[in-house]
Amino acid sequence: MKTITLAMLGIGLLVFSGCASPKSAFVPPGGVLFTNYKAPLLVTYDDAAVGPNSGEASTDYVYVPVNAPIEFAWGDCSLDAAISDGQFIKVGSADYSFFSVLGVYAKTTVHVYEAPAVAQ
Repeated sequence: MKTITLAMLGIGLLVFSGCASPKSAFVPPGGVLFTNYKAPLLVTYDDAAVGPNSGEASTDYVYVPVNAPIEFAWGDCSLDAAISDGQFIKVGSADYSFFSVLGVYAKTTVHVYEAPAVAQ
């Protein structure tokens, strides 16, 4: 009976660990036990030069696998929040980082970089 319970728990962790994964144009492969990567959010690299300022915004996710699974997520990882954190107006480039352990805890952080000033 314990073997079946452990097997079901393991399968559940594998199935539900993808729920906290970000979705963008480019998503690197994730690990089952541990995931930590950084990837681009904007895939238009024509104006990818960056200025001196940057900002970031994060969201956290917790999954509690008990009898009735419970999920918690909080934070604002929008581009607006990251731009507000960096205190600039024009975005030159943006990317995100994703960190996850066993699908039980995950953190997604959006990083934005200011567009360089145009010389007049």
